[in-house]
Amino acid sequence: MKSRYLLIIASCSALLFGAGCAGTNTPQTPPVTTTGEASSTFRVPVRASVNIQDSQFTPTSTTIQAGTLVEWTNQDNKLHTITADDTLFDSIPLATGMKFSFTFTTPGTYTYHCRIHPDMKGTIIVQ
Repeated sequence: MKSRYLLIIASCSALLFGAGCAGTNTPQTPPVTTTGEASSTFRVPVRASVNIQDSQFTPTSTTIQAGTLVEWTNQDNKLHTITADDTLFDSIPLATGMKFSFTFTTPGTYTYHCRIHPDMKGTIIVQ
C-alpha cells in the first residue's frame, strides 16, 4: 500500500516538474515567429453607458451607431430592470452595482422601461 502512494506521488511530481509521465515526453511548443508588417486595423468595441440612479435612466435618451454595446449600471439602492417595450431585450432585476448590456445592430428607435417602476423610461436611437 505504501509503495502505491509513493508511485502516485512520484507520478504527480513528474507531471508538475515537466518530467513527463510513464516514459512519454510532451512535445515542446516551437517559438512563435512573425513575418510581414503589423496590421493597424482592428476593431475596438464601441460602448455607451446609461446609469440608473434616483429611479431614472441617465441619460434618458442616447444616440449611438449600429454595432454599439450599451451598458446599463444600477447605481440606485432599489432593484430595477431594463426591458424593451418591444420585448427585444429584458434584464433580470438588477441590484445595486449590477450591470446589463445589449448590442444594438439595427438602426431604429428603441424605447425601454423598468418593469418594477413603469414610470422609468428611456430611449436608444441607433443610426
